[in-house]
Amino acid sequence: MGLFDKKVCELCGEKAGMLTKLSLQEGFLCGDCKKKLSDFSDGWKQKTVANVQEHLAAREANKQLVPQFRASRELGPDRFFHVDDAQGRFLFAFGRDFKQGNPQIFQFGQMAGVRVSPLYDSFSDDRDGDGIPDHVQRSGGAASTAATLTGALGAIGAQMGGSFGNAMGSMAQGMGVAAAGGVNAQNVQGLAMANGLGNVFDLGTDGYDMKGFPKEVDGFKITFLLNDPYIREVVFQERGSDHQASSILQQCAAPVQAALQMMGQSTMPMGGQPMMQPGMPMQQAGMYAQPGMPPQMQPGMQPGMPMQQPGMYQQPGVPGQMPPQAMQPGMPMQAGMQAQGMQPANQPPAPQGGTGGQCAACGAAVSGPFCTACGTRA
Repeated sequence: MGLFDKKVCELCGEKAGMLTKLSLQEGFLCGDCKKKLSDFSDGWKQKTVANVQEHLAAREANKQLVPQFRASRELGPDRFFHVDDAQGRFLFAFGRDFKQGNPQIFQFGQMAGVRVSPLYDSFSDDRDGDGIPDHVQRSGGAASTAATLTGALGAIGAQMGGSFGNAMGSMAQGMGVAAAGGVNAQNVQGLAMANGLGNVFDLGTDGYDMKGFPKEVDGFKITFLLNDPYIREVVFQERGSDHQASSILQQCAAPVQAALQMMGQSTMPMGGQPMMQPGMPMQQAGMYAQPGMPPQMQPGMQPGMPMQQPGMYQQPGVPGQMPPQAMQPGMPMQAGMQAQGMQPANQPPAPQGGTGGQCAACGAAVSGPFCTACGTRA
């Protein structure tokens, strides 16, 4: 059969248009027959006409289940994740299947994995033209506040175990996000930990721009992995702005925790809030769980690697600077509170080269024309 020979649909015998056809292992489907397949299905280039017929028969049988479905929970942004706890079923309330009245219904046991990823904004404003993104300068003061919390909680956690110290530091980082006025690649990891998503969070590898500054996060993507021969995964995305990202992630936590409950891996009670189990070390961000498989780590993370402190902007070839608010013995954490038994934080050696000195605004060590902690011109 030549390249320009007429392509015929394997189901209906009509012409399979060049722009609308779907390729199979042994032929094509026309645009109309392609629409009969679930819009979540994929991998058809490796499937046969017999597979198509089997899938369409399953879609017809699914129509009988739709009227029986009774959602006891509608979770997530736009309530996209519906759960029928009484019958142990769930569905995704978006996409063509849902709009046409035949959303694919899954059993709890078909949930095979889940992960959450940030959606980065590739375009950063720099109105003053100083080479530092506006969101970095805007969040400088709040990053210092979060750094104070992290230093205090990290010092306490260090006396109780490294894993606990890392977890407490990340929690403090998440607490500082609201004050920072936006979410970016630097603080989103702590925000995920604060929402109980640390063990399914995939930070990705493109969160920093060419200059080493963190990109803004304006939304999140949830990937559900499924045990189904034709629907292997379903992806939901919700975007807003860096100011709305914190709220979006909080909404995403509920369907993710529901998926983990179906897999028997959730540490959150049914209908409850994210929580830590006493004595349970929190997993590093960038891992996601699948039944029978160890958590997957994001590229570049090693087991036991401490998490980056807030207020530290890692640039290529330049070690991160410790925030100036490292807690000293007797330094008050908040009004009426005093840190007990804290030791002075170890400061890393100042990087070589550059102008040197300290930032006049926040006190951090400076190795170039700009402070990497708060963005102020040195």
